[in-house]
Amino acid sequence: IIPLGLFCFLTVFGTDALLSAGISLFGCLLVALGRAGLEFSQELHSFRQYYSLLIWRVGPWQQLPHITGVTLKYFSEVIPFTPTRYSWGIWNNAPTRLKELVVMFSVQNASTGIIVARFSTDEENQAIQFVHDVASVFAVPARIYLPNN
Repeated sequence: IIPLGLFCFLTVFGTDALLSAGISLFGCLLVALGRAGLEFSQELHSFRQYYSLLIWRVGPWQQLPHITGVTLKYFSEVIPFTPTRYSWGIWNNAPTRLKELVVMFSVQNASTGIIVARFSTDEENQAIQFVHDVASVFAVPARIYLPNN
């Protein structure tokens, strides 16, 4: 939608249609190839949340706090229904529920951790394997808190 809006904006303000299309196409390419992620240094002393385009990654490095464990938790959130002018009103007011598995670093002397990965509830085995792999790299215990455990 943003590239289409950019095309309309440029065209309305007198930019050549071919140039507007080229700029919008470049915007589409940026959106399609751009990614975000979490990266750790080779020495495991710092981390960053980055945005990447092809091979370039941009984001500030931060000192990694003392990690005491890798935790896998079930996370569920109810997203309330917000009526719009196109909704059916009270007949369609069921809230949706977001369910996922969250892998996070437990940080010493902190009530919150660093979220490392998110998995679908259908990918429980992959999440458990990921937790054990990451815990072995950082040489910390793996803690698994799932409803069926």
